[in-house]
Amino acid sequence: MQNESKALVQIISDTSGLAENISVKVRQLDLEQSRVQLAIRHVDDIQELKFCISGIQRAMEQLDYEDAARHLHKALGFDKAVLQGSFAEISVVGSTLLDSHFLFCKSIDCHLV
Repeated sequence: MQNESKALVQIISDTSGLAENISVKVRQLDLEQSRVQLAIRHVDDIQELKFCISGIQRAMEQLDYEDAARHLHKALGFDKAVLQGSFAEISVVGSTLLDSHFLFCKSIDCHLV
């Protein structure tokens, strides 16, 4: 009986350790998943920003100020961290300085208001 109880205690201890290891791994996966979701949102924001900037440029070339204002309004709604991030700077086609686009958008916004 004593040997059986020792064996049972050992099994319970092993199971507890295994459950703790699984719990640690699940927490790590949750953290990684949240980081991936944040990265996906950031990439989506950059894609939208690229769309807005190209829309502004196209609309201004066509003298369609109403459409330019719509794209501008959307572009100015992005978080400044997105606008000034290094990923945005290298991924927005035709832009070497995203800040200049932001300042350009701000200056147009002032003139349109």
